[in-house]
Amino acid sequence: MTAEPSHIPASQPCRKTTVTSSIAYAVQLEHIGFSYDRGKTWTLHNLSLHIEQGSYVAIVGANGSGKSTLGRIIAGLSTPDYGTVTLCNQQVFQQQAFPKAYRQVRRHIGVVFQQPDDQLVATVVEDDVAFGPENLHVPSDQIRQRVDASLQQVGLSKRVHHNPLAMSGGQQQRVAIAGMLAMHAKMLILDEPCAMLDTQGRKEVLDVLHQLHDQGTTIVHITHGLEEALQADRIIAMHHGIPQELGKQEAIDFFTHPQPSQPQQTSYLQSIDHSATQSHAQSNQSNEQFNAQPTIWHSQAPANQPVLSAQHISFRFSGSATATLDAMNLEVMPGTITAIRGDNGSGKSTFARILSGIYTPQTGSISICGLPLVSERTTGTKQRSIKAKRKLREQIRTHIGYVMQHPEHQLFAETVAEDVAFGPTNQGLTPEHIQQRVHEALALVGIEHLAGSSPFALSGGQQRLVAIAGVLACHPDVVIWDEPTSSLDAAATARVHSIMQELKAHGIASIIITHDEAECSLADYVVTMRKLDAPAVQEQHHHRSLLQQLDPRATLVATLAMMFTTFAVNSPLALAITGLLCLAMMAATRTSPRWLIRSIHPFLALFAIMWVCNLWFTQDGTVLWSWGALSITDMGLWLATLYFCRLVAVIAFGAMLIHATSTVALIDAMHSLMTPLSKLGFHTDEIALVASLALRFVPTLGKEAQDIMNAQATRGGSIDAGASSKRLRAMAAIIVPVFAGALRHADQLALALDARCYEGGTGRTHLRQMVFTWKDAVYMLIALADIATIVWLAFN
Repeated sequence: MTAEPSHIPASQPCRKTTVTSSIAYAVQLEHIGFSYDRGKTWTLHNLSLHIEQGSYVAIVGANGSGKSTLGRIIAGLSTPDYGTVTLCNQQVFQQQAFPKAYRQVRRHIGVVFQQPDDQLVATVVEDDVAFGPENLHVPSDQIRQRVDASLQQVGLSKRVHHNPLAMSGGQQQRVAIAGMLAMHAKMLILDEPCAMLDTQGRKEVLDVLHQLHDQGTTIVHITHGLEEALQADRIIAMHHGIPQELGKQEAIDFFTHPQPSQPQQTSYLQSIDHSATQSHAQSNQSNEQFNAQPTIWHSQAPANQPVLSAQHISFRFSGSATATLDAMNLEVMPGTITAIRGDNGSGKSTFARILSGIYTPQTGSISICGLPLVSERTTGTKQRSIKAKRKLREQIRTHIGYVMQHPEHQLFAETVAEDVAFGPTNQGLTPEHIQQRVHEALALVGIEHLAGSSPFALSGGQQRLVAIAGVLACHPDVVIWDEPTSSLDAAATARVHSIMQELKAHGIASIIITHDEAECSLADYVVTMRKLDAPAVQEQHHHRSLLQQLDPRATLVATLAMMFTTFAVNSPLALAITGLLCLAMMAATRTSPRWLIRSIHPFLALFAIMWVCNLWFTQDGTVLWSWGALSITDMGLWLATLYFCRLVAVIAFGAMLIHATSTVALIDAMHSLMTPLSKLGFHTDEIALVASLALRFVPTLGKEAQDIMNAQATRGGSIDAGASSKRLRAMAAIIVPVFAGALRHADQLALALDARCYEGGTGRTHLRQMVFTWKDAVYMLIALADIATIVWLAFN
């Protein structure tokens, strides 16, 4: 713990800080301080704040002002370096933490984070909501009552058996709130819960908060939104770690007149007029041919022709019951701003990814600066879209920039300056020109002082500015902005809007994906997208698959046994039996072949490489074909195919097990099976939880890795194409952000587990009791028969 500094400057206390015996307080903070760097700088300094029980408080402030840090201290998830903290009438910190007291108060405090998928621990709604009460040792019958009541309260009673990870952002936040309600939280802390939500999603969350407030729950809402702040009884603004209470009009002034950003030495685009740039086609020429005063952009489209044209775009995700886009048209002229708005799930971000070349539509055509990114062809009676060849795509990508919705997916390098240089480096510019591009882009967004910082150590708002700088350093002719001001404070939002206006003044087009009506007012054209009709939710007709009806212990043991037995397969008959078991399990889990292939396709590519290696390097047996020193034998062909099929079967069994069994059920099954080990001193609770949550987050990390590769491709980097040095640089750039993402998820998950009162080694109650039935016995016998048959065939 860092010692209290000898001199602490006086803070600017809130107006309502007088403690009297007649007032009940949910939060009492007295002269607290918090530092992330052992006292070199202080995020919170000599802060005093009291929040009354049953009040509704909004906490606002600029990025980096200490809002989230204050929220974690109020939630009992972080301890300060000095001061006194009293939560729910119980002192938990006074120059040192009181662990037992913290565990007690967390039972009464609920927390909802900005990203709900970081705190959802289960793949079934009711299991996720039940996780907190289970950790509180609530009896099973009462857990069921709490789950049903909480889901009813947030309007999700028809989604009991759905996968929360497949829901919209607003629905996920309501699931997270329901989890807190099921714990009977007396105080609810929310850290920007509406940042990524559309108008309807925000209304859903705010309606629930007002309902809870009317019932006496204390609400602490951290937000960047004026409308959300005005819903509260009190508004507290943070200024460099110091709280100041605002009245309604003061709050309006705070949001409508943000503090100006740091003055810039020169306009970014004015400096480009005198800078050096090259088109992608010129990048391979010698440096001596470099022109000191070229055009501003690569090959800007004529003013009377669209810089981007999309015609009849239709798109449907694989396995989806409805199309995401249907016959979508869009034309964007140079020097214009087009806003695309719509509810969550209406296809806005999907459309942005199609325009940037990440997704390919099923039908339709797209041209950028007159170059065909996607062309439509007719085959028989059907029309389909064909993506441009690789070299042409690389050329087109020099004309279009894409600022992603989640900025952390666009950060690749160890420092901000290196990250911004990623795109210009891939364009083949000289070191001098790259450095100039980096300086210009950082100056434009006002973060020159962060050039040497790690982008992964920055706040979410600062990361977004770094991502914007990285895109603008590539000098695109059209920029697609996907929720560009989400999680930004008022001053940073104004800065981004001024960048758009400056780009417009110099003939650069912008396409903004947004939920913000004020942002729409910047646009010359506004496009409203509507979600296509989908099948109505009919929860009452939900039927669990055969495997989901089994005791998870039987499912886990039998499936793992079949997976390990697969490695003993060594004959065509044994291979056929294993294939039949895979097909039977697909039927028992209701797994479609398309879903299974999509789930394991990254492994299939690796296994295919291994197949080729085995094919060429196994020289035993009769030669079937030869070419010089290389030859293929019948034994090599058989062994390559056998090893390939073994590995595919193992991965397929594992994928179907995870698909058919919820995370919480796996935790319970692992813990139950490992109970004997606890007598030997093993922490079986923690082992089971870590193993199950790893399975839960592996798909999330895989999706993030794909998003990172997509972001690289939009800035000229790809592990699939280009020179070897370029591909190696792109591959190396994936490692750092994926590792940073894993750490970020681990940190958020640890906070979520603390908020759900999980304590390893203390045991838990369960929503559903595990009962071994005749169906489980049959499944175990099938697994046993498989093991016996494979082993017999292996030795005969």
